[in-house]
Amino acid sequence: MGMVKPLTSEFDYMITDMDGVIDSFTKGITSMLGLTPNLFKDKDSQVNIQILAPELIQFFLDTQQKGRPAKSRFRD
Repeated sequence: MGMVKPLTSEFDYMITDMDGVIDSFTKGITSMLGLTPNLFKDKDSQVNIQILAPELIQFFLDTQQKGRPAKSRFRD
């Protein structure tokens, strides 16, 4: 487990595990989506990125089938 603490932030981002469960995010994400950080603190209420961005569903399905990150139009 790791934690990223930017010194300066020009970008807002979310970090997920390999299954798409949101692990951490910047403050800008919560304000853009209207979410509270408390929603993500409870281990029993894990939020998956696929709920917020359904276009990623195929990427995560491909990743699970291959057992490694799939190639995607979202990656360079």
